[in-house]
Amino acid sequence: MDRVVLTSVVLGLVIRLLACKYVSKGFLNSFTYSPLDQWQSTLEGVFLRNEGLSTYNNDIVHQMPLELRFWSLVMSSSGEGSTICLLLMELMMVFSVPIFADICIKNILKLEEGNKSSSPKSLSMVLDKDKFQYARTLTIVWYCFNPYSVFSYAAQSTSIIWNIVNLWILITCCKGQLFLSACLCAIGCYLRLYPGYLLFPVIASAYNSSKSNSAVGRFIKILSPVGGFLIVLTGLMYASFILEDKSWAFISSVYIHQIRMADYTPQLGVYWYFFAEMFEHFEELFIWVFQILLASLVVGMTMRFHYDPTYLAWLITLITNVLQPYYCVGEFGYLLSVLFVWSYLRQYARMAIPTFCILLSAVVLAPLFHYMWLQPGVANANFYFAICMVHGVGHVTLVTDLLNSYTKREFFLRVGSEPELRTGRKLKLTHF
Repeated sequence: MDRVVLTSVVLGLVIRLLACKYVSKGFLNSFTYSPLDQWQSTLEGVFLRNEGLSTYNNDIVHQMPLELRFWSLVMSSSGEGSTICLLLMELMMVFSVPIFADICIKNILKLEEGNKSSSPKSLSMVLDKDKFQYARTLTIVWYCFNPYSVFSYAAQSTSIIWNIVNLWILITCCKGQLFLSACLCAIGCYLRLYPGYLLFPVIASAYNSSKSNSAVGRFIKILSPVGGFLIVLTGLMYASFILEDKSWAFISSVYIHQIRMADYTPQLGVYWYFFAEMFEHFEELFIWVFQILLASLVVGMTMRFHYDPTYLAWLITLITNVLQPYYCVGEFGYLLSVLFVWSYLRQYARMAIPTFCILLSAVVLAPLFHYMWLQPGVANANFYFAICMVHGVGHVTLVTDLLNSYTKREFFLRVGSEPELRTGRKLKLTHF
């Protein structure tokens, strides 16, 4: 481990511990609140479970039974067990990010071998190892210092668990360990509904790796990860059913709660204000609209980028992060940290600087507007919602610019960096 990485890790942990001690709860709630990963919700669930009371007969606890059992064991082992556990998970995340970066770079370079035969005029665009010289270091440094990850830890968000699961879904998928990746997808889907969409890149990877040209052969190749996903998910659900004295009450409190957007507490996402202001009889319609929108985007991107499962999985995670009802700041933080793996797309991006400015303004103004609204009362909900919309626009702009940059580079690889007509007249690409 070089000096820069070691210094970044140490300073990152120190900053997290200082933020956990000194940053106010109101500030953290304005930036990181989500009912799915609130530490107070976890504590309430553990308390109810230990007292033998109904865990899910309320609108507070939204964690799965096995997750509550895990935290109960951690807290019973030591008074500071939860703090130590969260710190160890953060360290695991810090060291998992560069592993993902290394595997991604290997996969990208492998894909580039096929691009060498695309067009003689685009040979200068083909990537080599030197293009990724600093990518690994930058992923670690950015994860250690970006405010999304820092404040998520300071709030003791339990999202770190599914962030680790999500990241290792991507790592195992990139390494070709598809059965293990599908099993991790099942764990992620058990903890939180939307990581189940990552099964699509796993299936795409299985389809691509099949050596059989027949539909039956490829179907058999896909069957293994899908079967693993269903078996593990069924096992986890049944174990939860047994733990809850043969009750399925947790399904409504965890999964239905994630879909229906029942908690209108102000948060950095955009759904809370929309559903709070909407007439009640339209609620069912828009729940279906948003869920179908997300599903259609995932299916469409799988069809478009099936040959690059690594990039596909990262894009799906980015899109589900912004379009899920309860926004997860910690998840967005780690997704941004691995963005440096695709830094070669920067020269094809059109909105990189505006996107950075939009996200930066949201980070600065969201806590300010939240305070002005709820403390001195010199502002109203529209101020905070406006900056939440700004953050959402920045997130969506980032995704669309990444899609645009990737497809633009594919176009140039196919026709050359300076496309021209048969007459020899050069074309200038003004919009893509």
